[in-house]
Amino acid sequence: MVTLREIIEDLARIGVTLLSWGYGLFIIVFLLLRLVISDRFWLIGGISNFTFYCFLPLIPLVLLTIPARAKWGLLTTVPLLIVGMLLFGSYFLPKNVPPPTGQTIKVLTLNIYRNNNTLLETQNYMRGIKADFVLLQEMPERQVLPLLYGMSDFYPYQSSRAGVDATSSNILLSRYPILTVEDLQQPNDTHTQQRYIVLYEGQQIALYNIDLALPVGTPRLSLIGGIVGDFAFGYEDSQRNAEIRRLITRIQQQPLPFIVAGDFAMTDQTTIYREVTNVMRDSFREVGTGLGGSWPVGEVEGLLPKFIPPLLRVDYIWHSDHFRAIEASLGDKIGSDHLPLYATLELAVR
Repeated sequence: MVTLREIIEDLARIGVTLLSWGYGLFIIVFLLLRLVISDRFWLIGGISNFTFYCFLPLIPLVLLTIPARAKWGLLTTVPLLIVGMLLFGSYFLPKNVPPPTGQTIKVLTLNIYRNNNTLLETQNYMRGIKADFVLLQEMPERQVLPLLYGMSDFYPYQSSRAGVDATSSNILLSRYPILTVEDLQQPNDTHTQQRYIVLYEGQQIALYNIDLALPVGTPRLSLIGGIVGDFAFGYEDSQRNAEIRRLITRIQQQPLPFIVAGDFAMTDQTTIYREVTNVMRDSFREVGTGLGGSWPVGEVEGLLPKFIPPLLRVDYIWHSDHFRAIEASLGDKIGSDHLPLYATLELAVR
């Protein structure tokens, strides 16, 4: 005679197995579509930004299949979990970075956020980092002059360029002379970018301050409101990708050692990321540890609950082969919806 306990155990085993199969099928179909059509379909492009997080539910599923004795569920979840570990495990391993033997440059980048009111905290943070070059994006226009004046003793060389909507500016704070400043944005661009030539210890270096268009258009569905709904159902990366490809073309023609920093509005799971890595090196991926999520900071505008760390890595410090990354790390929360990112680079070729 079948007991109630046996019935419950059978139902649990069947339920966990079906759940494992269903989620496993989602992962397999997503990975195949990502491989075949990549970012060309908006839904796959949007989900691709969260590829790492797609693998996380496999962990509780594996833990459920063991007590439920759902062996067919294990045969689905365990191999996929191994795939996730192969894809992302190296992100969390410490990097063996030889110490520098030559001159080093420290770079800090931060999208300040247009509604940021923590000017003094931002200044104190920058002083503590002691970067040679600070590249800021979307600095509220009302705070530009106070910032430049307040940091002039630490950074005697400064450049401020108003954004296309004149409500915010991109700023370079430098300990070294700024020789030239060039705006890179096109008339239809929604954000602003600059190229600077600086003189570092007798060596000219090109710095790029980049702020790219958000990959968001008109939502195709209206199931969720706000920026989350816009991103989930209005993912549109054509404008951003066009701006990135123009930047790539410029970089390919750049003879000087260069550093490119800023808000790229893309994650390292997008197809366009691989195009960028063909022409320059990602400092954080070279020597940083972890996912490097820099956006969104949950305390700002209620984008996420406060206990959830920033999920997406959208801020970068890239460099040419003239440099070698020594250190790359995210900074503290200082009132922006982005975390600051800083890197130390060794100038290996002069």
